Parts: sequence; structure tokens; C-alpha cells
Amino acid sequence: MSEYYFNIEIDGWETWCRIFHSIEVWEPLIRFIFERRAKLFESMICDYGENKFIENDVKFWRNLSRSKIENLAPGTNAVFKSGNYVVKIFAPKESGPGGAVDFHSEIRGLGRALIHGVSVPRIIECGIIYDKYDFCYMLMQYINGKDFNRLLSKPQAIVTKPCDKVKSQAKTLSSVAIAFSQNLEAFDKADSVFIRNSAA
Repeated sequence: MSEYYFNIEIDGWETWCRIFHSIEVWEPLIRFIFERRAKLFESMICDYGENKFIENDVKFWRNLSRSKIENLAPGTNAVFKSGNYVVKIFAPKESGPGGAVDFHSEIRGLGRALIHGVSVPRIIECGIIYDKYDFCYMLMQYINGKDFNRLLSKPQAIVTKPCDKVKSQAKTLSSVAIAFSQNLEAFDKADSVFIRNSAA
């Protein structure tokens, strides 16, 4: 039996593109994330005694660990539906640049959207799993909607191999995100001015 929950070798972008949408590859790691949270709350009951709120948390994570895992529209990260939630596992550094930056940018973007009254999925849990690779992950509420590709006016424009189509854009966005993260103070000032002006 392997010491890891994720057992595929990742050696660059091409490897990542082959496995990022595979339920079979990701299910053991996803279930481990849910079980780990359930055990954490169970240990709190052992330490602090019975508590209705903690017991509800245990039930929540146990139920989630038994939920069916389904594919969602593929992008560049591993994204799946489990129950009424979305689990998103970000590409590790071994797949190429961008994964950790994407993770922090998404958390920051969702937080900023909430502050300004934009309706976005609520983050239930986020963190890093140290397995065969260090995976940043996020659990969010699932909001039912239409796949963007189905809204495109030209059926032939539907993305069938998202990794191939977005590889160059991902590198560009990654470079921009890195530049922003290295100069957050200037970015914050510019962003604040933009939001105030657009709201005026």
C-alpha cells in the first residue's frame, strides 16, 4: 500500500493536463481531506467534551467523505463536485508556475468580491495538503449555473482540451499575478481607486 493518497508522478504541464480531471486519480486525496477534518473535530470532542456545534461539524465532514465525487467543467486545476460543495485542488509547483499564486489570488479575489457585495461562492475550508506533492486546496459551496462554453454563440468554439487551449494564457496570467503579488501595496491602491470610481 502506498504511503501517499496521490500516486501519480507530475513532471511538468503535460503530465498535469493528463490527470487533473480524473476522479480515479484524485478521489483518495479528496476523501482524505474530508476524513482529516472529521477526525480533527472528533478530537475536539475528546478534548472539550460533547458540544452540539462540534458534533454537527463531525457529521458534516463524515457525510461529505461519503458523497459521490463528480466532474465539473474542466479548467486548469482539479475541480470536482461532492454533495453540495466544490473541491478545488490547485496545480503544484511541479506542474509549472502558477498553482500557489492562483490559490492565493483566488482567495483574495473572493474576499474582495464579498467586501464589495458581489455574490460569490462561500469558502468552507482551504489549506495545504502535504502528500506526494504540496497541494493547495479549497472547498466552496456549489452554485448551480450554466457552463460558460455552452453560452458561447459558436458551437465549434467549445473548449474540448482546456489545457491545450489555455496553456499560453495561463503563463501570461501567472506572470501578471506574480507581478501583482510582488507589488501588492501599489495594486491595492490602484484597485481601491478603480472600485471607488466605478461605484461613483
